[in-house]
Amino acid sequence: MGKTKEIPRIIVPLGKITSLAKHFGVSTYTVRRALRYDTESQLAGRIRTEAMKNYGGAEAIVKVKA
Repeated sequence: MGKTKEIPRIIVPLGKITSLAKHFGVSTYTVRRALRYDTESQLAGRIRTEAMKNYGGAEAIVKVKA
């Protein structure tokens, strides 16, 4: 059986990525990368926190083949 790797993600309801982008004055691409933990900046951390507290975000762990 192959190895799997666990990757954290933050899942938000439909349309909330656009709302988060407008809230922070950034592109939806920036928000998506922050929610996928592709970036580790202060802004990315603030986006993740805001998504969880005020935009219905939920943390999830995605298992992928390594």
